[in-house]
Amino acid sequence: MTLWFLLLGAVFLVVLLYAGKGYWAWVSALAVWLATWWLTGVQSPLAFKTAVTLAVLAAGVFGLPAIRRPLVSAPAMRLVRAILPAMGDTERIALEAGTVWWD
Repeated sequence: MTLWFLLLGAVFLVVLLYAGKGYWAWVSALAVWLATWWLTGVQSPLAFKTAVTLAVLAAGVFGLPAIRRPLVSAPAMRLVRAILPAMGDTERIALEAGTVWWD
């Protein structure tokens, strides 16, 4: 039973990833993992509750744009901005030119 549950979860994960639903794919995979842990028997209720709490917090932080933008995206963009070189005039002109199709 547990093996079928995990295989079904893996198939669902692959289908969601193929459909471009990355957030829902990892949330579903995490839910399947937690459900399997619950069904096979929880040896440490504190560890299980901690894992569920962390999973819900991570899903909330990464799933809600109003929370994700200031906590994750803004610091990541500052880090990337510091690493990457500034855009040159030629690159800016090329981007503002429009398409890359033949004129």
